[in-house]
Amino acid sequence: MPPSGEFPTPYPTLNAVLEDLVRGARSALTESFVGVYLQGSFAVGDADEHSDVDFLIATARELSDAQVQALESMHQRIYDTAAAEWARHLEGSYVPLHVLRRHVPPGVPLPYLDNGSRVIERSDHDDTLVVRWVVREHGIVLSGPDPKALVDPVPADELRHEIRRKIEGWGTAILGGPAYVKTR
Repeated sequence: MPPSGEFPTPYPTLNAVLEDLVRGARSALTESFVGVYLQGSFAVGDADEHSDVDFLIATARELSDAQVQALESMHQRIYDTAAAEWARHLEGSYVPLHVLRRHVPPGVPLPYLDNGSRVIERSDHDDTLVVRWVVREHGIVLSGPDPKALVDPVPADELRHEIRRKIEGWGTAILGGPAYVKTR
């Protein structure tokens, strides 16, 4: 977490959930733990009391099944016992350093906790240039080294290309049926 007396967000109950997340991840991952970073709307300054809480946890290596199970148990405990509604809106991935360093398409399915979920699944949701750019340039360090030491610079042209592809994909999905919009 940031130095004593400094809080990563303006929401005390969320800060307590984040402290629990850092402690739990460090305990479950032991020597594989590298760092925890807020990304998404909190990192870029656009979060409010209705935001999900996007995180990224850097790991020294690929996680074992036992480590993933320990993390899932930790997330279930936080989800079930934390007094804060924030605990039910954590969303993030566990990313090995060799994957985090630079994006190599196609995306790699990583251990991922979806917003509102208690279960870790495998998803390439956070294996994107956008996530790397946000973590590197704006990530809030909850624990661990400066993200600039972990993530290579993201070339602007590649970032624009990925964003353009994503927007085109969303447009196709939206035009394909209003049910897609209702789930977002």
